[in-house]
Amino acid sequence: MPKIEIKIESGIPRKYLIEYFTSISDSYNEQGKFWGSDWEVEVGEEQYRKFGTIKIPATQLIFRADKNRCNEIVEAFRLKFLSAGG
Repeated sequence: MPKIEIKIESGIPRKYLIEYFTSISDSYNEQGKFWGSDWEVEVGEEQYRKFGTIKIPATQLIFRADKNRCNEIVEAFRLKFLSAGG
């Protein structure tokens, strides 16, 4: 099955993203690429979005895997970092 790519922008600080993907991956490199047995995630550099006086981290994530697996990985990621404020 061909791989698909899902791009999302996360407001989670990059250091927490790196910790998470390091804990679930089989291997990774210093540039922010992580590999599992059937998936790959690329964590971009942390940037900031400014809304008035508020600065929010913004990091692009690129998930690659077959369609079903990619959706599973993205869903697990979103569940892990689900926040209701505060």
